[in-house]
Amino acid sequence: MSARRCGSCTLCCKLLIVPEIKKPQDHWCQHCTVGTGCGIYHERPTSCVDFNCLWLQGYGSEDMKPDKSKVVMGMTKDGKNVVLYVDKGRPLAWREKVFEEITKKVVAAGKTVFVVLGDRRIKLQSQSR
Repeated sequence: MSARRCGSCTLCCKLLIVPEIKKPQDHWCQHCTVGTGCGIYHERPTSCVDFNCLWLQGYGSEDMKPDKSKVVMGMTKDGKNVVLYVDKGRPLAWREKVFEEITKKVVAAGKTVFVVLGDRRIKLQSQSR
């Protein structure tokens, strides 16, 4: 399998908070050219450098690419749990079958899935926790 690339996907530049440049959640970053990429990529903030898109790392199908699915998959800062950042323009995207399957696997493995949808935070975890 060849390495995945962002290509035209820039959804993380909209959905994630970047405190170093006071970029709020759900707003396009001032340095992003939508569909092209980051204008300050080589000098981007630590928050951006540290973020690891799970789709880029090979998790999920091609249909789960964030610009198609409207969901950016990441990890919590401790690397133990999954976070689904959902575009408010498609609020039910995280409930589609491809994400439902991954969510079930993660929860069955004893991890937690956090869904971030605007101001809402949804926590999905095993009932035995």
